Amino acid sequence: MSRYSMAPAGLTSGGAPSARSVRGLRLLTVARTALTAALTVAVTVAGPAASAVQPPAAAAATATAIQVHYGQLGGAGGFLGAQTTGETGLPDGAYAGYRNGVIYYSPATGAWEVHGAVLGTWSSLGAQNSSLGYPVTDERGTPDGVGRYNVFARGSIYWSPASGAREVRGGIGAAWSRLGSQAGFLGYPVTNELAAADGVGRYNVFQGGSVYYSPATGANEVHAGIRAKWAALGAETGTLGYPTSNESTARDGVGRYNTFQRGVAYWSPGTGTQEVHGAILGKWASIGAETGVLGYPTSDEYAVPGGRRNNFQNGTITWDATTGAATATTTAPAPTRASVGERAQFGAFVSGMTGTGSQVSQLETRLGAQLAIASSFRGWGDVFPDSAQKVDAASGHRLLVAWDLGSTTSTRFSTFTSGAHDAYLAQVAAAAKSVGTPVYVRPWAEMNADWVPFQPTADGSRPAGGTPAEFVAAWRYVVTFFRNQGATNVRWVFNPTTDTYAETTPVSSIWPGSAYVDVLGLDGYNWGTGGIFQWKSFSQTYAAQYQRLVALAPTLPVWVCEFGSKEPTVNDGAPVDGLHSKATWYADLLADTTFPNIAALVMFEIRKERDWRVTSDPAALAAVSASAKAAQQRGFPTG
Repeated sequence: MSRYSMAPAGLTSGGAPSARSVRGLRLLTVARTALTAALTVAVTVAGPAASAVQPPAAAAATATAIQVHYGQLGGAGGFLGAQTTGETGLPDGAYAGYRNGVIYYSPATGAWEVHGAVLGTWSSLGAQNSSLGYPVTDERGTPDGVGRYNVFARGSIYWSPASGAREVRGGIGAAWSRLGSQAGFLGYPVTNELAAADGVGRYNVFQGGSVYYSPATGANEVHAGIRAKWAALGAETGTLGYPTSNESTARDGVGRYNTFQRGVAYWSPGTGTQEVHGAILGKWASIGAETGVLGYPTSDEYAVPGGRRNNFQNGTITWDATTGAATATTTAPAPTRASVGERAQFGAFVSGMTGTGSQVSQLETRLGAQLAIASSFRGWGDVFPDSAQKVDAASGHRLLVAWDLGSTTSTRFSTFTSGAHDAYLAQVAAAAKSVGTPVYVRPWAEMNADWVPFQPTADGSRPAGGTPAEFVAAWRYVVTFFRNQGATNVRWVFNPTTDTYAETTPVSSIWPGSAYVDVLGLDGYNWGTGGIFQWKSFSQTYAAQYQRLVALAPTLPVWVCEFGSKEPTVNDGAPVDGLHSKATWYADLLADTTFPNIAALVMFEIRKERDWRVTSDPAALAAVSASAKAAQQRGFPTG
């Protein structure tokens, strides 16, 4: 489908001329060439009822495309009935009127009919001069057998008996399509696209909810109790601003939530829908949000002497207007929080195995468990998933792909937003879409690091880089491009490193926004003691950057996309270290309860700068094996 087409799954956007239409177009070209030197015609168009003078040969050729299609539809004996208006030339096409509809033609779209309620709405919007442009299909029936629709060059009009005929287009139409179009929970549109109250955004109302768009947030849906709460708070002009996510399932699998520009709204069966924002949201997220000690919010934020407060199932959080601090108070014993090993799924990038079977399957044999995630690396120009990755996907793994988007000036961030790489992006999008299962992609992985050629910097000096603002624009462009190509099974992983020294780029300056990110990723290693490095536990390595990421998107899952520890019993690039143990390092990680958002641990199973392999230590392997077996029993969350 085109970027703007909203045809239901399984239906094409149409628009390719028939063989007879092609002959008509060729006649038109010949006639125009012959007449160019002799005749210049000015055409003024006021709308579908306009008439114009046109060179006779050109008019006859254009009429051929319209008449051919009229004949295909049954001519005067078909549903359009007898012709009532002769072919009328337009600056970029032509049309003809019939008792029960019209046929519009342009060289770019071909000749297609529009009739009934769909025609009424299209005409009211300005017909071919509207934001929808010319039709690119005849009217079709929807798969549910209830509705009807036409696809146009830049959108669609859908009709049902209950909703009437309404247009959907652009980002809102694409979001609706990703959610199942009329067959999804939103159902049919009940309004055309309208201007939001702030004069900035746009929205459509659907039978089951609304989709709101703004340049800063993209298009996201809100529905049911969360939409009602948001509307009561002033919708896009109120406390929360525009939605930055669709409604999603909370981490405990019970509740639901949407994120917004300035906060969140959470629903659960026992608490209803409540909003949390500002410093209180930051505090709640830092202690585990709905899975933490406080549980779900039971009130919106409200005023108290000296500050503001939200109530929660098991306590309160109060913000002090004088100090700016938010303090949590519990009224119930803290629930036991699951450790990383009890909660996370496991995956790996594997290299260097010498047995039979794929690299991942050999590690799985050592673990005695199937991994949930198969990690791999692909470079500029690679089209993926390739055959090896498809084998991993077919055997039940989620694919995690680090995508290097170039290292030279020809792949600077600005070259993506200019459209210079659209052809390549389209190839990858098509390949990813064909897999059918989720593909987790981490573009520009470790982008904050000073050792990569695409690091965003204030002066934009890296060869394949640019400024933080240019990075954000490029990220959003790539994500939007894939979505518009229909590759909605791609999940986008924002994946910096744990490094935060002065030469790295702060993650807050390059954050693309929750509407363009599905998973927060982190890479970090225990390099051991030697040279500039000191032995560090997992918590010492990850805690600071983890908190920065979670503050940006409190409700998104965190995947540890690459990790490992030096093997202290050998000199593997750092000296032998008799004071530490890899088995203890892993045991501490798996028992840690201070990372409630970590949902996946992806091992870097290779001997490279250090011996990062968990298999280098039998006790470490045994600890991971036990947790991986339990994770396999739990199963990978949907999505």
